Amino acid sequence: MDFYTLSKKNRSEFIKSNKNFIYNTVLEMVNTNLDWKKSEELNIGVFAFNYACNSYFNELENGNFFNYAKVLIHSHLLDYFTKASYTPTLRFSNNLNTFNDKNIQITAAEKEAEAKIYQNEIIALNEFLFNFNLNYSNLAKNCPHNNTIKNKLLNIAFLCSNELFILNLIEEKKMLPVKKISLFTKCDLNLIERWQNYLLILIIIFSDKNLIYLKCYLNICVGDTK
Repeated sequence: MDFYTLSKKNRSEFIKSNKNFIYNTVLEMVNTNLDWKKSEELNIGVFAFNYACNSYFNELENGNFFNYAKVLIHSHLLDYFTKASYTPTLRFSNNLNTFNDKNIQITAAEKEAEAKIYQNEIIALNEFLFNFNLNYSNLAKNCPHNNTIKNKLLNIAFLCSNELFILNLIEEKKMLPVKKISLFTKCDLNLIERWQNYLLILIIIFSDKNLIYLKCYLNICVGDTK
């Protein structure tokens, strides 16, 4: 990426020329009609894109700029919904994830950088899971296949990741407080017990501000299927 293009001197024009990219990136996650004059989600997208311009270092550190911007837009949108006055319904999307956008040309160096970022986030996650005698690889192989169950657990995890008392109990007890989560979310205790390890990893990914690539890789959307 040409840093002259990202400079503050050219920022307004660069953002303007990429409004379609920002719109489509927000649309990937937000299942609703978007209006540049009315949609707060698009304002969040522009803010995150501008933040990407300010924080992008180089392709060897951050990978492809547009993939980096997508990750930040999705992360900022999740933070926005965390603080929203209503609780959104989340679901896993069936669309290709942000790393497979065929309209973005990625160099070998950028691919390598993104793979390293992802690997570093997996390492950080595994270090946390070590305290629970778990690891990401094993959990990835033991997740529910039913989409309804997966989406149910996704929403339980999202709710729990925003509640400090749940996070404190996880940190203190080194285990998922299954009964308290069942009471808090009004969800079936057997479901939470059956998939507690899977639920734990989702809660960690949601609550850790540093795992932005993993959040994006989950390919989460807001709202019901159109």
